[in-house]
Amino acid sequence: MPKCLEIDHCKHRFHRKAGKLVGYRALMLHYEIYCRGFILRVWGLASSIVFLFILSGCTPFSANQPEEPHTKGMASSSEAPPDLSQVTPPGSSPSPAPAPAPAPTPAPAPAPMPMAAYNCSTIQGPQTRTFYESNPTYTDPVDDTSTWKITTPAEQGMNAAMLTAGAQSLNGLAYINSFLVVRNGALVFERYYNGSARNHANNIHSASKSIWGAAVGIAIERGLIPSLDTRISDILPARYVNIMDNNKRAITVRHLVTMTSGIRWTEDSTEYNIESQADRVAAILSLPQASAPGTRFNYSTGDAHLVAAVLSEATKMSGCEFIHKNLLAPMGVVAERWGRDPQGYFTGGYNFYITPREMAKFGMLYVNKGNWNGQQLVNANWVQSSMQNMTSGYGIDFWITRINNRNAAQAWGWGGQMIYIVPDLNLVVVFTTNTRNFSQDTFNGESVVRNYVIPSIQ
Repeated sequence: MPKCLEIDHCKHRFHRKAGKLVGYRALMLHYEIYCRGFILRVWGLASSIVFLFILSGCTPFSANQPEEPHTKGMASSSEAPPDLSQVTPPGSSPSPAPAPAPAPTPAPAPAPMPMAAYNCSTIQGPQTRTFYESNPTYTDPVDDTSTWKITTPAEQGMNAAMLTAGAQSLNGLAYINSFLVVRNGALVFERYYNGSARNHANNIHSASKSIWGAAVGIAIERGLIPSLDTRISDILPARYVNIMDNNKRAITVRHLVTMTSGIRWTEDSTEYNIESQADRVAAILSLPQASAPGTRFNYSTGDAHLVAAVLSEATKMSGCEFIHKNLLAPMGVVAERWGRDPQGYFTGGYNFYITPREMAKFGMLYVNKGNWNGQQLVNANWVQSSMQNMTSGYGIDFWITRINNRNAAQAWGWGGQMIYIVPDLNLVVVFTTNTRNFSQDTFNGESVVRNYVIPSIQ
């Protein structure tokens, strides 16, 4: 407070200035007038300052408030870009402003896609003690031909003779079941071998890992899993967290879908060592650590099965229910059979049976950046990231390669269950093989894609 606002000081100061005034009352009157006038002047000045602050958009006395970002003169990201059609060219007269157009009527929201009927209680297999099944063939009772656009290869810019030559190159393989080509969303070529047919659903083995990867993306998009970097110990139940060491507790969802958990696993060997244990998830989590999480790629169906447990716990639904409801059924895809482990978790990346056409639909979904007939089933950024090399030629549950100088992603299952996706050619190629009677694992169909399918594009 200024000293002049203190009454005693004002009295003293006025006595010095008013020595010639006569009478005590006059003296008192003058010093009152003097101090009150000073107070009014100070009050008026303060009010003016506050008023100017308000006019300038500032908030006075806010030193502790965080500064607003400096956006003056910058367009907000939510603002529409300028309408360049209203800019007057140099040297011309401005046109009269057009009458405002009536507000457009909002387009009705697209009707939800019809869901294929499914019943996980009939899809599920028994809770078996064996890790892998004997790979029988199931028959899909639904003819999905009406859901396909079917054209000649020529209509999609492909050479039919070249595709036929590619198909003939497979004739001598006793284990081959199917060869399909889809371009621009149209089924242009379809060939079945050795008694197989379009309604035969066989075990696609590890090609189904890519379907689990898509499901993880959906769960993250919906907030059911916070992020790729969420630790699995924050999702799994206590019975599993309690047996996890510090390395296991550092494993994230990202580590599982990129095969970098660091858990010691030898594919096609470790499965048989743990299949007799009562709890398959606990058995995987009890394996020793070969490396720190995120430091080394090691292909592991153990990682994929942990994904199944994590997704089921995060969504509070079985893997069968969540994946059919949010991914497969909207595309008209229904698994004929899906294995389960002793705890009832649907198998993550193995023992999964669909038809070759259904495999092709999943490939088309990724060619279309996660969009199926106008419905965004999988986030487009997730799709793009999944088909990029994260580590050692692996993306998010996809193998990443280049064929004829084209980027390609592969959903790759044991024995040659293949979905090739070549995004910039709008191309999907599917191969399936018989793993019930044959145990080879050398066929992947890439030579047919390289030598016949891509060269057929005119």
